[in-house]
Amino acid sequence: MPSAAIGADPFLAFVNPDDATDIRIQEGWTPKVGRPLPHVPGVFIGKRFGAGALAMNQIFDLVDERGKTVGQALKVCKQSLAARRSLAHEWKIFKDLGILGEEYPAVRSHFLQAHRVLKMENDQIAGIVMEKANGTNVVKTLKREGFCNVRYVIALLRDLLVALDVAQRVLGFAHYDLKLDNIMEHWSCCDDPEAAQERVQLDAVPQFKLFDFGTAVIYPDPFSVKTAPDARHLTSPEDQPPEAADQLERERRYGNSGRPGVVTHSSDESQFEFSQPYCCVRIYHMYWKRRGDVFRVLASLSRLLDDITWPTEDIELVSLLLTVLEHCTNSKRLRAHFMPKAQLQRRLRLQDPSHQQQCAAKQQLQQKPQQQARLVAAPAPAGAP
Repeated sequence: MPSAAIGADPFLAFVNPDDATDIRIQEGWTPKVGRPLPHVPGVFIGKRFGAGALAMNQIFDLVDERGKTVGQALKVCKQSLAARRSLAHEWKIFKDLGILGEEYPAVRSHFLQAHRVLKMENDQIAGIVMEKANGTNVVKTLKREGFCNVRYVIALLRDLLVALDVAQRVLGFAHYDLKLDNIMEHWSCCDDPEAAQERVQLDAVPQFKLFDFGTAVIYPDPFSVKTAPDARHLTSPEDQPPEAADQLERERRYGNSGRPGVVTHSSDESQFEFSQPYCCVRIYHMYWKRRGDVFRVLASLSRLLDDITWPTEDIELVSLLLTVLEHCTNSKRLRAHFMPKAQLQRRLRLQDPSHQQQCAAKQQLQQKPQQQARLVAAPAPAGAP
């Protein structure tokens, strides 16, 4: 079996990039752990590690014969019309971002990329083979006890703003569900990813990648609409601020059906429709549209970064970051505490489970000689010879 070159995409060891055609599957095919990926020699379905919004999708790791990940994941949808149309729409977004990434490295670096698609005999899309980030999502890291890495947050905002700036200006891209759960860490940029992940609470910085494009939209002409909208499905135009009215006009012109619970797009390949249970989710997305993808990330950061103890050495960076978050989100004044970095390192080391196990083992070793000495010094019982 050929091996991937150092620094290359691990999946290229199994797939010839010149022959990356659609993967054809039969009706009723379902992914199971250990089952080979059809028409891709040496690649097997690994464990499931995620599920998409509304539980319509499932995500599986892809592994080689030894059970080692190949750096790719398989996203499959449930056997329902709504789920298949949603996945087809996401595949279209993946393709547009892939084309844009050929010209703009920022898009290739900070958006998860899709490589191949699983199609049934009737050409319906059943799954997507996509890039797998080798870290966790941002929320889990920010919620870890003792997190105090201000450079991590600044790098997150830098990667996010650079990627969205290109995608919005050039492609008319809008994510519409960009929360911190949909941003992944990617540690391949580090010389020693495992050691770097251990230091993420204090000073290590990964690369960040955006994913989950099921509700994303690409507008053909995103900045040209100036007229007032017809917003009967939400409220009257008089009740809308100019920015929201402008956005609703775009929705009306570029394919929104005009009533909650139903989402359609102009392209026949990506049309999909959701039933009434999706109504609340759709209203949520419509409400937040003119707030912007960046605003939602900043608002989430404001909640998670309040009342944290930071290193005293980073007081200037922390003050600047919190000031920006307060002004951009109009949030309350964020609280911050400071402590020398050496003390924070000592606190994090005491909280480390491996360090706690070592301390417990040392205590047991120290207690054994004391117990033996007590047994030797114990007086003989009465009546003993």
